[in-house]
Amino acid sequence: MKYSLLYFFILVFCASFGQETGIYQTYAIIDDGSTTTYYHGGINSGGTTPYSGHTFGTVTQLTLKGGEIKSWKNGGGDVTGAKLYYRIYVSSPEPSPLPNFTELDLPWSENGVDGNGDNQKWAKTDNTTDILSGLDASESYTLEIYWKITSNVGDKFDYDSGSNFKSSFTVDSSLSVGTFENDNPVLVLPNKIYFQKSGAFEIAVFNMLGSQIKRIDSNFNKDQALHLDLERGIYLINIKESESQHFKTYKMPVY
Repeated sequence: MKYSLLYFFILVFCASFGQETGIYQTYAIIDDGSTTTYYHGGINSGGTTPYSGHTFGTVTQLTLKGGEIKSWKNGGGDVTGAKLYYRIYVSSPEPSPLPNFTELDLPWSENGVDGNGDNQKWAKTDNTTDILSGLDASESYTLEIYWKITSNVGDKFDYDSGSNFKSSFTVDSSLSVGTFENDNPVLVLPNKIYFQKSGAFEIAVFNMLGSQIKRIDSNFNKDQALHLDLERGIYLINIKESESQHFKTYKMPVY
């Protein structure tokens, strides 16, 4: 009996040891108002534009249409899902802490990709995330992303050894705060915040050295104003809406 159990565990170990999965291509799909472009990650370009270090320039529209992952498997490995993660924040100075990533699911799309029966494609191309929503006119931002697959042998990433992939853009000066007013749960003005919906919010105020000088976690009513009573200067305001987990960073000048 003892030897039978030992033989069983050896078989299980050998079977699991041979299972492998991985990623061989990744893309972010972004519409700049005139062209929808596939930008590749760090594994295999597929002849497309690299995402890392890309500059969109000054924009009036930027939409995250989705993303794509091509995965491989062998030896009984099984890929079970795919995700793209992104976050947006002011480029300089970067907020501290940085906002949390938002997860975008990439559903299964196709088997037998690129002539290999074990290759799979996971993709979403009809997403409608407005990257500029809630951002400040004339300000420069970073759009940071990475990709992940889940599998029976663990999660696998395309994330540039933990540094992730970053592009940059500047919001055109013609897009005033009012342009985004109806899309954002808050309206940030010098030394005050107006709430455009009721709910629980987490608010952190940082000076330009990155030190947190104020934090407020509370419920607010629609059309309520929060006066911050800050001294003259420039501040970074991190606001998280608890219900949707919507997180944005704003630069607030106080005169």
